[in-house]
Amino acid sequence: MILEAKGITKRFGGLVAVNAVDLKGEKGEIVRIIGPNGSGKTTLVNCITGFLKPDAGKVLFDGKDVTSLPMHRRVKMGLGRTFQVPELFPMLTVEEHLRISLSEAGLKDDEMEREIDARVSMIDLRKDAIAKDLPFGDKKKLALICSVTPKTKIVFLDEVAAGLSPEEQKREIKFIRSLQESGVAIVWVEHLIHVLLNEVNRVIVMNQGKKIFEGPPEEVVKSKEVLEVYIGESPYGNPKV
Repeated sequence: MILEAKGITKRFGGLVAVNAVDLKGEKGEIVRIIGPNGSGKTTLVNCITGFLKPDAGKVLFDGKDVTSLPMHRRVKMGLGRTFQVPELFPMLTVEEHLRISLSEAGLKDDEMEREIDARVSMIDLRKDAIAKDLPFGDKKKLALICSVTPKTKIVFLDEVAAGLSPEEQKREIKFIRSLQESGVAIVWVEHLIHVLLNEVNRVIVMNQGKKIFEGPPEEVVKSKEVLEVYIGESPYGNPKV
């Protein structure tokens, strides 16, 4: 078990954004977290990755209690993540971002150059492109590939498919599959039930801060509670979403 979060709870005043949620990540597994907007998905990830401190619960990474460790310490231990809005250095180039990402990988100069060239090829961007000048979809691709290093054991992806063209999504899925094949655990957050659901091993569904379903993707569409959350009925008999 690479990661185990137990009873994660986060409150904002009187609002319980995440209510006693458990989450596990195993080597080479893709776990998908879905749920309507405002269901607590990103807050849960923020608590597990150290961006926020949970009000209750525990986070174990490689068997070690990291609940009180800041995010940068968890990153050095092998945890990666992306954000819904890409977190980049606006004035740095694509190549400079990749060098920073790989700086602690212990690569020799020639290995570093080969790794940078391979990653640039994966995301189909120019090395000298300035981050602030990139389209939103390209910024997402750069943030994704920078979130993973040769030391990464688990990576949290927060709506990385949003804003990408179908062709870009295919390229992204290919990269994510390569991570899975190398043994990296992946926790993938999305709010749409139908997007890329067949790419995962296990699905967690959240609603109003609680986990309402966990199981294989072929079972999620059979859950009455999940269907009620996603489909429901409007006063006119039409689906809400």
